[in-house]
Amino acid sequence: MGGYWITGVIPLCATALLPMLAGPIMGLQTSGTLSREYLPMSNFLFISSMFLAGAAEHSNLHRRIVMLCLKCMGGDPRL
Repeated sequence: MGGYWITGVIPLCATALLPMLAGPIMGLQTSGTLSREYLPMSNFLFISSMFLAGAAEHSNLHRRIVMLCLKCMGGDPRL
């Protein structure tokens, strides 16, 4: 897997998840043990917040919130 990191044959995020897929297939550890190591609560919170931020940006929710704040405070939204 080090070769995948160095050459970049597949994206780095997919390379990072390869041990989680290969471990149970090769019989090294159970999938439950590996998933607990890869996703403790702090990492799960970080990943889920990144998903929510991406969804908010995709739907332009951040602009809608700013426009609502400007509308409530009486600012000019055409900046």
